[in-house]
Amino acid sequence: MNTADLTGGEPGGRQVPAGTHPATPERRRVAAPSPTAPPQVVDHFREGVVVCDAAGTVHYFNATAARLLPGLAVGGVTVVNLAQGEITLGARRLRTRRVALGGGRTAWYVEDVTDAVERADALLADHARARFLAAASQRLGNPLHEDRAARAAARLAVPTLGDSAVVVLAASRGRVKWWRATGNADDMTIVGGALDVDDLPPAVAEALAGGEPSEVDWLADQVADAGWLGELRPADVTVRIVSLPGSAAPTGALLVVRGLGREFDEHDTQTLRGFGARAGAALDAALA
Repeated sequence: MNTADLTGGEPGGRQVPAGTHPATPERRRVAAPSPTAPPQVVDHFREGVVVCDAAGTVHYFNATAARLLPGLAVGGVTVVNLAQGEITLGARRLRTRRVALGGGRTAWYVEDVTDAVERADALLADHARARFLAAASQRLGNPLHEDRAARAAARLAVPTLGDSAVVVLAASRGRVKWWRATGNADDMTIVGGALDVDDLPPAVAEALAGGEPSEVDWLADQVADAGWLGELRPADVTVRIVSLPGSAAPTGALLVVRGLGREFDEHDTQTLRGFGARAGAALDAALA
């Protein structure tokens, strides 16, 4: 015997109409929470919850939804009914799913997956960089001549490392040879030339001596003075330069150029250095 038996109702004393079993559909209808006023516990869900009617009008949203979807208001129209899946809202990546509640009502569940997506993207980028460096090592191989190695390095650097790339060999008899690659894998243009050592951009001379220029704001101007930007303006590009190390001394320098909107981050710089080490080894083998 329990409390319900004693009171003729449910545990806790609420009366149940005669002939109505607590498990009947009528009881479930009475006990079910209203769709416009879900239990307060919903405010502690990790997901945002938005309840709409058939017209998309918002009847309820929890605290998480209010944080993820600024501008939500009861009586307004939710923004998440425009798409299901992953959406971008400001700086956030949100994953949404739609659940039909019956009676034309819909519940939208909204989860902030920004951090998870960023971690996945970073992992994919790491794998892509590793594959690029492994392929570069294989394709550089053991060239028979330094010119061939330099041309191959310039060609392989585009477009992964930059929109264009210039490989400058170490000085010989007061002059340096260089190769510049532009375009893409299907339409690559490679041109070459030579400069007197005295005409080298200071940043390139520093890289040929084994240094890595750190004042990036003036690199583009120097590259333009050498004629390696083509028709691009210094203000429209970002440039990085690294030394190509050899067994005894640097074998050359590599500079890469990117257009605005494709700036270098620390991962890009590390990949550039890794590629430079492989290109330097190939040039060193060609000179041996």
